[in-house]
Amino acid sequence: MLVDSDDKYDCSEYPSLHILFSLKNKKGLGCWKDEHSDGTPIREFVGLRSKMCSVLSDISSKVKAKGIVKPYIKHKLKHDMYVDALRRKKMTDVTFRQFKSSNHVVKTIEVKKFCLSSFDCKHYVLENGEQMLAFGHYSLV
Repeated sequence: MLVDSDDKYDCSEYPSLHILFSLKNKKGLGCWKDEHSDGTPIREFVGLRSKMCSVLSDISSKVKAKGIVKPYIKHKLKHDMYVDALRRKKMTDVTFRQFKSSNHVVKTIEVKKFCLSSFDCKHYVLENGEQMLAFGHYSLV
């Protein structure tokens, strides 16, 4: 299936021999960009909360978790953990050390945070467990 990339998609990051490659909307505001710019199809997407998602393709996986330090994300978080948190409605907490400055004194502190959680405080999860509606949606009244 070919996508009309004339006005909505930024396909400038694809390989130059890719069928959708185009420089027309390069870095354009409001254009959709492909997370996997190498052109490989996405096999599975798990979005637990805002800025907490995992994308799986045939050759790689990309995980994002806002508020969690990058080394922990890189070495500990895997796509299967996101799927498990979604299916079992399970919360995961993490503990890591971080530098913190207070009154120009640098300290190492231990931080404990909730990491993976399928409980979203801005959306209502429907009975099927996978679809959501924003709080305030007309059908929730």
